[in-house]
Amino acid sequence: MTPFRAADRKVWKTRVSLPSGETGIFSCGTSDLATARQVDNAISNLKRRRQWAPLEAVIERRITLGRMFDAYESGTLDTLLKELRDPDLSVLIDEWPTNDAYRMQVRRMIPKGNRYPVSRFTRKAVSEFLATLAPHRQSEKSAVRQMSGSTKNRYRAALSVFARWLLEREVIDVNPVRDVRAAKANPPRMVWLTRDQAKALIGALPGEHAAMEALMATTGMELQSVKRL
Repeated sequence: MTPFRAADRKVWKTRVSLPSGETGIFSCGTSDLATARQVDNAISNLKRRRQWAPLEAVIERRITLGRMFDAYESGTLDTLLKELRDPDLSVLIDEWPTNDAYRMQVRRMIPKGNRYPVSRFTRKAVSEFLATLAPHRQSEKSAVRQMSGSTKNRYRAALSVFARWLLEREVIDVNPVRDVRAAKANPPRMVWLTRDQAKALIGALPGEHAAMEALMATTGMELQSVKRL
């Protein structure tokens, strides 16, 4: 079928059909007529060779026609079809019995609604994700600011727990997170006061707060423990 488009549209479309009679109109993913014709020729060649699997994936909307054509042109159709046969980790995260914090952290790498085949869950992918992990909200001045090593290690722990669950479900055979090196933890954020500084601080605070500070200075207790006491 020759590519076509509506008068008020820029992107070309064409028809994809199967021997079963299933058919549909799909975007070629391009506004260039010559490229759209190449997409249409690829469909014809697949039909002539009776290679129905890529066209079935398009009809079932598991991939776009444009993505199928890119794989056809690059000779990676088999790889693409293998990915489509792989379990979708994005869906499995919803089945994973875990807490909200772990789920949120794993979702940073595997967003909801985007297919993520298990074959992409590799040691390299995890390492690259952790290396580029940055805070959710950043100003333009801090756009390159990275998360602390301690925070990255919490994301690594969440991914490792998810991988262990996938092992139990026999979705994967090896935990790829296990061999990803942990980030260097940040030094502890502690402030030490000399005896004279502690006495000056206590003397400047009102009653109850002075008593709490005195207890912490004398015993080394944390604030939350003192509040509970």
